[in-house]
Amino acid sequence: MRRGRLGGAVGLAVGAGGTANAAPASGSQAGDGARMSSPGATGVRFATYNVRTSHLNNKWAGDPDAKYDRDDAARMERVATFIKNKNLHIIAVQEVRHDERRGIMKHLPKNFYASGVKGRSDTAIIWNAKAWKHLDTGRFDVRIRKTVTRPQVWMKLQHRRSGQRIVSSLHLAAGDKREHLRIAGAERTVRKMRRVANGLPFVVAGDINGNDRTRGRMGAYRVFKGAGLTYTRYLPKYRFGNHCDSHNGRAGHGKQECRANGRGSHIDMVFVSKALRVGSYNLVANARTSRTSDHNPLIPQLWVKRQLTGAIYPAGR
Repeated sequence: MRRGRLGGAVGLAVGAGGTANAAPASGSQAGDGARMSSPGATGVRFATYNVRTSHLNNKWAGDPDAKYDRDDAARMERVATFIKNKNLHIIAVQEVRHDERRGIMKHLPKNFYASGVKGRSDTAIIWNAKAWKHLDTGRFDVRIRKTVTRPQVWMKLQHRRSGQRIVSSLHLAAGDKREHLRIAGAERTVRKMRRVANGLPFVVAGDINGNDRTRGRMGAYRVFKGAGLTYTRYLPKYRFGNHCDSHNGRAGHGKQECRANGRGSHIDMVFVSKALRVGSYNLVANARTSRTSDHNPLIPQLWVKRQLTGAIYPAGR
């Protein structure tokens, strides 16, 4: 497979290998946490990130034209820098078309590859091929409007030292009047990915355009919970950036939507099955992420207690 994009929807299978830590986080800005590990556990250096396509009006970032230009290239370079600084190995991304994908990959080491699909608000997975071997890729569609579908990708990756899991990057419908489409998309995702996982443990992660507490926006959350998945936000003792929104309405000016001693609205989510553990939950919300996208990246520390084959899914905006 050549470095760059691969046609199809987004998902991923990764394997349980030697002991590893999740992406390290440092500093005192909102959303930055401490490195954690679990003895004998297999860690997954994973994140989900909606990088905001250049094909929309990005006046929030001082870039009102709906085309890829130097401002968007600078944003994608910041995405790549974030991936390198956090030492991430698997990243589920949304709103990443060809230009955005190329802009990110240009600034990553050559052992990183990207898989995704053409179409509106692409989903994709970027992975470190030195740590993970590509096995298989497939796609499925979810409806985001009455006559419009959005392709989703699943991919199987195998850890260079052992087993498998599965990850998908999803991007469900936006808008208050499209709750039924988010519910249908979540249900289709669960059915499809269960078939792909074939009984293996898995994670669902990404931007679903809903949340866990707002009436008319909780449908997809309830579908994933009803499927037996656990929402990672409330599992770990260590949570960072929990008081900030994952979708940042103040993006572009180095500011965030945060509430002191409060709870932010997270439309970017990660769910896990019982075989996977969560060490920490890290919504990285700072001045730099504000100037990169209208979404903040989310890094849950995921690990498997014992040597087993598992599965991971991500979801998207």
